[in-house]
Amino acid sequence: MFYMRKITRWFRSYPIAVIAFACAWIVAGFRAYQLTAGSWERPLPLLLLVLVMTWHIWAEHHEPKKSGMLKILPWTMLLGAPIVFLLPLPSVDTVLFIQFWAILIFTLGLRSGGMMGVPIFLCFLVIPYQEQIALFISYPLRLISTVLSVKSLQIFGVDVNYEFTTVTIGEAAIAITDACSGITQLEVLLLLGYLVVLRQHQSGLMRSLHYCCMLPVIIITNSFRLILTIILFMFIGNSAFDDFWHKTLGYFLIVGVMLLFWWIGTLFPENGAGNEDRD
Repeated sequence: MFYMRKITRWFRSYPIAVIAFACAWIVAGFRAYQLTAGSWERPLPLLLLVLVMTWHIWAEHHEPKKSGMLKILPWTMLLGAPIVFLLPLPSVDTVLFIQFWAILIFTLGLRSGGMMGVPIFLCFLVIPYQEQIALFISYPLRLISTVLSVKSLQIFGVDVNYEFTTVTIGEAAIAITDACSGITQLEVLLLLGYLVVLRQHQSGLMRSLHYCCMLPVIIITNSFRLILTIILFMFIGNSAFDDFWHKTLGYFLIVGVMLLFWWIGTLFPENGAGNEDRD
């Protein structure tokens, strides 16, 4: 009931902003449904992340100050967006992103409307291209994790080597696939990480800096998961790649990332004060 009252109040105050965001979110969900053939496992966390981000931005929204820039910038964005079609790689999604963002800046102001650029960007330029983005960043993640895990084991005298994303143990070769890169858990971790930074910090700067630590934390934790997988392989052979171990280590990755990410948050100076204010 509380949430419905909030949404009703926002709709009465900023109907155009609510309708614009709802359209963007519904379009993103519909396209995700089409592209994944009805499988919500990958796009659902990002769709929820968009909702959480938007709720947080609007919950902290203040009435915008009237200024000339508030009138000029949105109209410039709205009318200038079609220029994108003159670029070598024109994109309808980019035009829609700019125009919807312009509408939100015009209705919510430079601060809240500007921050809404992130969830709108996710709606138009990330969620519809989720698979392509995942394929693009999967290999670098696998390569870095492979190097870190093998080098760490070599420090302790383990006879293991690597070539690109293939780990060699004696005569055996282990290919580090997308499933071992941490990319399959990335969307869930981005959602959980955002909830953590909201809980731990009040300052937008501290939240942003802490959130930027998410990717390094995933790489470090995933490297440790690969180390465990390699050690398991040395003891139990191919059974280390059974579904049981795969799922168990996948859950370990999520729990390990969140614990390390939470601990990193305690290193930021305002953490204690932020928590006291929230409790």
